[in-house]
Amino acid sequence: MQMKTCTKCGEMKPLSEFYSDRRKKDGLQSQCKACMRAYQRKYDENHKKEAHNYRKTHKKECNEYNRKRCAANPEKTREANRKRSRKWAKENPEKRREANGRWAKANPEKHRARNAKRRALKAKVTVGDLTAIAAIYDKAQNSNRVRCYLCGKVIPKGERHVDHIIPLSKGGLHTASNLAVACAVCNLKKHAKLPEEVGILI
Repeated sequence: MQMKTCTKCGEMKPLSEFYSDRRKKDGLQSQCKACMRAYQRKYDENHKKEAHNYRKTHKKECNEYNRKRCAANPEKTREANRKRSRKWAKENPEKRREANGRWAKANPEKHRARNAKRRALKAKVTVGDLTAIAAIYDKAQNSNRVRCYLCGKVIPKGERHVDHIIPLSKGGLHTASNLAVACAVCNLKKHAKLPEEVGILI
């Protein structure tokens, strides 16, 4: 393994621990990644006010730069956003619970869809096309007229449940073809039973 000595900390490290620099003879920066990151953190800390003022007075340019950078590195951007979100959630558990509660209240069907997906993954059940699944939940939440697939009655908005026709606990899949809209009474009555056990209309 090829090694290189960092001019800052004096440690000998693998070449992978150095950022590339085409201006250098060996194509690598003289300081290791750890030292460069430490320098950058210190620089940012000492220039917070200047950076804030620059972003404030050059908002359009900064937004355009960030948009292009994110578009050029979508996977890296998503991973960075997930990492940042996880860190914030860990540091702000109360705010996270409050935010999740507000979102769940404002998006009841999406909340149920998310919970259903989580249960399916936990049970190691096959999860189908998420777009088609989302359409079922959207229908339950927004359609003007929806009938319960078990009793046939029209269900008012706010009382519609999306049910797994064949329960996950009995081998059902989390797919659009195994989802149907039921009224609260029928869904709770059916619970984890098979369709033939309760009588089914569709």
